[in-house]
Amino acid sequence: ADGVHVSCYRLLVVGLIATRASGASAATVATIGAFVAIGAAAALLAGLLVPWRSRGLGDQIASFAALAATAIAVSLALGFVAPRIVALGVPDLVLAVLVCSFGWVCAGGALARRLGANG
Repeated sequence: ADGVHVSCYRLLVVGLIATRASGASAATVATIGAFVAIGAAAALLAGLLVPWRSRGLGDQIASFAALAATAIAVSLALGFVAPRIVALGVPDLVLAVLVCSFGWVCAGGALARRLGANG
């Protein structure tokens, strides 16, 4: 579990450094960081929905389909909820932190549950 989180954090750091090195503004770097964090949490959830059992093509297709379904569900949920929260006066930065935190709590909880069931 810790290895997965470390890998995701490394991906986030590399993405942020690459975006900043490109000359992007701080707002763009923050936006990219939020996308990477949410995307990594969605990928972790998708991997937990359809774990790899063999080296067959079916597992690869199933994992891609699970990632697509998870990404669509996250996009629809955020598209429905986020504008309503912003309309209540919540700042964008606070909303981004809440969304990223919620995604990682869900992904971490699912991972802990999966590891607990297999352990």
